[in-house]
Amino acid sequence: MYKIKEFANKTKVSEPTLRYYDEIGLLTPAYSDFYTGYRYYLDDQIKQAIAITKLKDIGLSLQQIKDYLETKDETILINKEKEYEEKMLKIKEILKMNENDYYEIIEESFNKFVKVNGTKAIKTALGIEIKDNNANYYIINKNDEFYDDFAIYKKDNLITLNINYFKNDELINEIKRYLKNLNYSYITTYIPIENKELIGIIKNNNDITISDETQNNYTYKKIVIKLWYNLIRGVLWKNMLALQPLIKIIKNISIF
Repeated sequence: MYKIKEFANKTKVSEPTLRYYDEIGLLTPAYSDFYTGYRYYLDDQIKQAIAITKLKDIGLSLQQIKDYLETKDETILINKEKEYEEKMLKIKEILKMNENDYYEIIEESFNKFVKVNGTKAIKTALGIEIKDNNANYYIINKNDEFYDDFAIYKKDNLITLNINYFKNDELINEIKRYLKNLNYSYITTYIPIENKELIGIIKNNNDITISDETQNNYTYKKIVIKLWYNLIRGVLWKNMLALQPLIKIIKNISIF
């Protein structure tokens, strides 16, 4: 048998805690001396004390631990497991919020446009242009979920993107990268002339040409954003084609 001090050393449970466990009936000594009040524990109770510590470590209350040790009811542990699973999901959501947002641009059909915007959109000017293949329709996914949509008119490559998105570098860069891969050389947008802050942001982050344009007695800044990668690639390709005859002549020249 072990006195309380020896038992505390073996189980790594403090003496005050062992006395409290005795008071609430969680871990009662095998024997208590009536005259001295000394508590004595058996070898088998070492496992019980360690089990209590482990159950505390996973977040069970002392009452839940007592119930489990008395009944061996596994639902007590299963419920705790579910509780932790819910907490893990919340932690993952928080971590995901801390990550940088990522965007994906996808070209979609007229049917998708109707699904996203409703049947009333069919008769709008944009709906008619998409249906008649005069504009291409795209959706934006943010972190794998639908975020927004836009279209690009084939005339002047006018983009219907919400102009406030030009403040979002990550989104705009992804749109530009995607459109470059589709061989767009530029896109066009109109910004109200008084929105100097946004105009300045677009100027600083893009290679543009800008001009004033009046529509319905209101002046806008017409901004053409150049996607230089495709322009350069196109120029180089044209130059290569122009050089082909010269290259053939050089190949046919005999060196003596």
